[in-house]
Amino acid sequence: MCAAIIVICLSAFAVFKILSPEIKEEQVTLYSYSMTVGGDYKVYLKANEIYNEMYMGEKMIYPKSIFDKLSVNFSAKFSGSSGTVSDIKADYSIEVLVRGFQMKGEEKRILLLSQSDMKYRNIATISKEISLDFTQYESYINNVKSIISADPNSEALLMFSGNFKAETEFGEKEEQFTYAIALPLFESLFTIDKPAAVEKTGSITEMEVIKTYAEKILLIIPGSVIFIMLLLIV
Repeated sequence: MCAAIIVICLSAFAVFKILSPEIKEEQVTLYSYSMTVGGDYKVYLKANEIYNEMYMGEKMIYPKSIFDKLSVNFSAKFSGSSGTVSDIKADYSIEVLVRGFQMKGEEKRILLLSQSDMKYRNIATISKEISLDFTQYESYINNVKSIISADPNSEALLMFSGNFKAETEFGEKEEQFTYAIALPLFESLFTIDKPAAVEKTGSITEMEVIKTYAEKILLIIPGSVIFIMLLLIV
């Protein structure tokens, strides 16, 4: 009889475990987004007897003697998940950063184009084209060298930078970006090293409690055992 009571208790415990949910925490994504930043360029040439086209494409060697201007089309895109409404604000700037023109390695920033407080819904896209003759910075650096009577290492970067800020019912997400192309200085034949596009993803998440219940059919075995033990006791 004692054995039957023990079996009943164990079976009752098994019933309790089957009826009790398994509780665990799970990270749930409320809002997700992706951001891509990049650019493409063309090198325009002065009228000449060598090239039929007035410009050359990417990944080529360019002669500075007939160089006219560099045209760069920068682009940035911020895309939020389709299931959530997001109000996006954006700003950007395009500038030339000249480094090493002073003895202490200070920088000079030359702003070419900027815009702020642009507003979008769910998807924000920035596409801006700019043309420049970067040989003007060689003249500037040469002038500085003559003034300071020194020859510091110098470089110039064409920089596209900005910020996206998305406001959703679940909170805010902000992403800054910078995409820079090195400008070749003091080279009679030059190439342009364009970096790979910047890609980034992110999300707003929260922890959610998940309850998982066992299949009710599992109650048959301990229930049957309890029933049989009770019959034996009676």
